[in-house]
Amino acid sequence: MTAIRRYDQRIIGRVTNGTLRLRRTREKHWLRAVGATGSWAVDERALLDARDAGATIVEVVEPDGTVWRTTITRLLGAEAVRLDLGCGVQRALPAECWERTPPSQLPLW
Repeated sequence: MTAIRRYDQRIIGRVTNGTLRLRRTREKHWLRAVGATGSWAVDERALLDARDAGATIVEVVEPDGTVWRTTITRLLGAEAVRLDLGCGVQRALPAECWERTPPSQLPLW
């Protein structure tokens, strides 16, 4: 497991078994300005570090258990938007470019 840090050295995720896993809340991290349905954005330096650590997949996990999944190649590629909102360079993909897995309900018995 490799810790991944953002521009200010704060740990934002971990690479395990080829996947960069990030925990995010929609209220704080969802960008409404990218794509028709919004977007997740990820620190560009963190993506490069995760790729160097062997990651090929990015998963954004919401508190309710929803998982958004895409590839690092796609986030660093031409279809991603590169932006800087004052917190370092970010790479964003519209929601339709992510695979969304809703949370599963636990069985009652």
